[in-house]
Amino acid sequence: MKTTTTERTGALCNGRRTIRSISTPRTNEAATATAKASDEHHFIQPGTDALFLFALVQVILAEGLAKPGRLVDLCTGLEGLEAMAAPYAPEAVAVKCGIPAEAIRRIARELAAAESAAVYGRAIPNHQELFRHQTKQALQ
Repeated sequence: MKTTTTERTGALCNGRRTIRSISTPRTNEAATATAKASDEHHFIQPGTDALFLFALVQVILAEGLAKPGRLVDLCTGLEGLEAMAAPYAPEAVAVKCGIPAEAIRRIARELAAAESAAVYGRAIPNHQELFRHQTKQALQ
């Protein structure tokens, strides 16, 4: 039996709060089902996923909400991340993403406060190059 993305995601979330941002603004049955299965749903402007995700990072770091715990030993470059994220405050990316700055801040705070959480962004083979391109384009 074939399952939909919404069904698979629902099974993975297992009753946990879900916030979804869909970068394909469409009203087809799959997108509508995904929106209905979410606790909160935002349409995000195509090509701005990296901006939105980095705005979450900016809030978490600027407000001192990051708690890498035992993972700190597995990470490199954390000390420079806050300065790198500084230009991507929610107010700087909200118009480009189509998600209000206060919603981005609230989502970041909820993410940081969650006992466990996951963030998903579309993956492509050269995601670092795409990130540089998206952020440069979007902030112009």
